[in-house]
Amino acid sequence: MIPFIKEITEAAVKYSLDPLMVAAVVKAESAFDPNAVSPCGAVGLMQLMPATDKWIDGDIDGKDPVGNLDNGCRYESQLRAWVEKNYPYGLLLNQPWDEGWKLVWACYNWGMGNVLKMMKKCRQENGDIKGLLFEVWMRYVPKETSDYVQKIERFWREFIAAR
Repeated sequence: MIPFIKEITEAAVKYSLDPLMVAAVVKAESAFDPNAVSPCGAVGLMQLMPATDKWIDGDIDGKDPVGNLDNGCRYESQLRAWVEKNYPYGLLLNQPWDEGWKLVWACYNWGMGNVLKMMKKCRQENGDIKGLLFEVWMRYVPKETSDYVQKIERFWREFIAAR
């Protein structure tokens, strides 16, 4: 049984996300602890930074599971929309192994601004990035972000397999 699955499902469906993917993010971010606080100050189940939480809707009580899940899913949805618009391979966001999700999770973990800088550097060093595999892109992100992306993919696959 996945903790908070009812709340996760409600927030995920509201933003057209797979509840099992959201559960994988929650497991990676907070191990399902609504009171989790990271060393850098991210809070709640989805480990939102207070500034991000406030930017999303003005709610700064990140430890409220329902509000944190809603804001986290809204943020993931916004990141997904950005990837759908800008990802050079087109829409690859259907399964856990689709490369578009890896970029969404890199943005969620490392920040969209850092990912944009990474993409620019990757283009400068490799030319047209449309033909590059995502594994090439991952060489440009910190190990923490690369590990995070792999962890979410693994958790999502595990949740799917256990269905």
